[in-house]
Amino acid sequence: MHDVGLLCSFTGLLLNHLVTAWLWLRWQMLATTALHLTGLDLGSVRCHSLDMGSTLKEEFHKAFDDLLGTLNITEPFFLVVQGFLVGSYGLTWALNNSNKVLKLAILNSPLTVSSPVPGLFQQLKWPLVGEFTCQNAVLAERFIEAGSAYVLKLEKADVYRLPYLSSGAPGFALLEAARKVNFQDVLHRISAGFSSNSWQKPILLAWGISDKYLPLSIAEEFKKANPSVVKLEAIEGAGHMPQEDWPEKVVKALISFL
Repeated sequence: MHDVGLLCSFTGLLLNHLVTAWLWLRWQMLATTALHLTGLDLGSVRCHSLDMGSTLKEEFHKAFDDLLGTLNITEPFFLVVQGFLVGSYGLTWALNNSNKVLKLAILNSPLTVSSPVPGLFQQLKWPLVGEFTCQNAVLAERFIEAGSAYVLKLEKADVYRLPYLSSGAPGFALLEAARKVNFQDVLHRISAGFSSNSWQKPILLAWGISDKYLPLSIAEEFKKANPSVVKLEAIEGAGHMPQEDWPEKVVKALISFL
């Protein structure tokens, strides 16, 4: 988690998921706005550290609330989310705490019941197969790479992967999350919660149109359910993580929205 000032007495922007990309976005936006930014990544919340009877959604929400308390964030803020796990639970948190959200920006995340769920999440649920698969130290990294519009050569990618090779924790954290997540339940909540009858806060969809997991049609379907508050900004040349592929375009979309 990287923090630039506290968000307690002024409007701020909270960036949820992929801290490294948000560092670049942070400095670009600080140069052109008066917003204070906080970048975080809760993707490695360990499920076994909390009540085993709780759901992954409840665990994420608790971790998120605890973080906001630690940062002394007491006023409504702009929330930006992205991704299958962190993005989905960031959205369910927003539904439960709409009074804390001024505006919501969503980068490539599953939003409708028709959103395809990558086979990796099902594979990790299988007994023994999941335990074997998760021992790949760069499993999560390769999953992200597979959804991108750009691919590094292995020898160059390995430079960035080295920090992950010293521990199997990322793989086991992904295994725990995959086995506890119920995507159908989460997606039903998101679809219903952000419909025109339920949500009135402004929403920006900044969507990488070359996403190999979530096509643009998912964002278009989501927009149709609440067209008066949802703005769709297609990010050409970007894949599943547009903040990595084209941060400049994401910054431009965010600034015009905020």
